[in-house]
Amino acid sequence: WSSDEEIAARMVTNTVHIFAGGDIGGGIVERLQLKHIAQFSLAPGPPPYKFATFQPEIKGAAASVRMYHYPQLDEGQAVAAKSFFKAQNINMQWESQGRALLVSASSDVDESGKTCAMLLPC
Repeated sequence: WSSDEEIAARMVTNTVHIFAGGDIGGGIVERLQLKHIAQFSLAPGPPPYKFATFQPEIKGAAASVRMYHYPQLDEGQAVAAKSFFKAQNINMQWESQGRALLVSASSDVDESGKTCAMLLPC
């Protein structure tokens, strides 16, 4: 749910479904399809609503975090994105008004002894 409960979202296989918060029974109002999506997070704060998605490394391709604004999904174009290697797990933390996102990435086996953190401005 968004902070004002105007929208709700859920992740299903390869898709984020967005619903009108006051009429969940009315069905899906928007879809964002992304292959291999493993996690998403809806930001707190006022419209435009923001959410971020995570796609882990697959067959040597870099992992990625992408940020989107709703309702301006514009054919799935991200407003911010970051790709990185050696990231199998992430933790997303939004600033209290949804103006920035801190992403902490880690891997199950970290031979370097390092972790990666990044900040995506909205």
